[in-house]
Amino acid sequence: MLDAGADGVVVPDAVALRDAVVAATEAVWADRLARSLAESRAQGRAAGVDCAVERCVALTFDDGPDAETGRLLEVLAEKHATATFFVVGRNVAARPQVARAVVEGGHLVANHTWDHPRLTTLDDAAVRDQLERTQSAVRDATGTAPTFLRPPYGDVDDRVRSLATRAGLRVELWDLDTQDWRTRDAEETRRRVAAQVRPGSVVLLHDIHGSTVDAVAGIVDDLRREGYRLVTVDLLAP
Repeated sequence: MLDAGADGVVVPDAVALRDAVVAATEAVWADRLARSLAESRAQGRAAGVDCAVERCVALTFDDGPDAETGRLLEVLAEKHATATFFVVGRNVAARPQVARAVVEGGHLVANHTWDHPRLTTLDDAAVRDQLERTQSAVRDATGTAPTFLRPPYGDVDDRVRSLATRAGLRVELWDLDTQDWRTRDAEETRRRVAAQVRPGSVVLLHDIHGSTVDAVAGIVDDLRREGYRLVTVDLLAP
């Protein structure tokens, strides 16, 4: 055991104290996030949206803001549809006006890290930097900080989840992967959504691809025809 000195703290005690502080901090933030989510859902119900009883679906767009994001916002506005945008921090810093337009359009902005690394390969300090830099960029551009995180590639473990919670972020993945980044085919993207969607689905799309934006109007029409309501991820039923 290391010599802590006459007035020092024994190393095992220091480790236990650190772990207790981390656990307490995580618990506080988890409670705040849960209350924030409950408030969002209560506001949704007050506005007539209750995903506990309705067939809700969340369209989510990763990796922007990009040159195609403005066109996507126009499509969503024409369709009176809302979506969730998981933004990359460096792209927000490069296009703050587009990030601001996302929020002004009634959509939800969420954190997708600063430059899209695999978070589980980074140490704690680097993960925090990825999250906090993006939080700051979004706050500067829009006046609000995200409360949701989508780790790039869905690459997450308990350590990353804990770091995200302590940064004030709730991890949100997806259950319907359109593979739009692979096919780059609007009709195929639309077909995959129609074939795989179910109540409560979180649909993974990417607003950096023109073919995806081309598919969105048809996707919205298809979902509404089947009785689905389009919402942001914070309104989905638990």
